[in-house]
Amino acid sequence: MSQKIALRFMWLKFSSLVTPRLFEGTPKSFFDAYHSHMPKSEPVGQYGLRQDLYELFHHLNHTVLFGVST
Repeated sequence: MSQKIALRFMWLKFSSLVTPRLFEGTPKSFFDAYHSHMPKSEPVGQYGLRQDLYELFHHLNHTVLFGVST
């Protein structure tokens, strides 16, 4: 698999998990079940940081598109 395809796949994996994180109330069991089928990517110790960065991207994108909400 080329590096470009691998990066797109990783983006898809993280971006699909960011949406449930944005809306509080998604149970931990959802993420546990997801990771039982799709293990966390290496380095696992930085997995949470990568999720935070992808979530930040969605917040910045929303701000650019719709402005700051009060």
